[in-house]
Amino acid sequence: MALIEAYTAQAGQSKASWDYFMAKRLPRSGPKPDDLFLIHCHINQVREFFDARGDKTSRALLVQLEEECSCVSATASSRLQDGRQIDSPG
Repeated sequence: MALIEAYTAQAGQSKASWDYFMAKRLPRSGPKPDDLFLIHCHINQVREFFDARGDKTSRALLVQLEEECSCVSATASSRLQDGRQIDSPG
């Protein structure tokens, strides 16, 4: 999230879509979303954002996040299908 903040803070980088994205981090009502969840929900836009800047390091971090979130999501889904609690070990 810090990388997205840094890029959007640069002069001339503000766009309505990214202003909206950043505003979602501090909603006027309701719970504050988790940054990783917010990024994952907008993964394609974030990928394009980093690609447009030629930032291969950030792109690699995004791929890692996508893979790790997918693993966690698959494990949670499997546990729910098996009738186990999500937070149960193994």
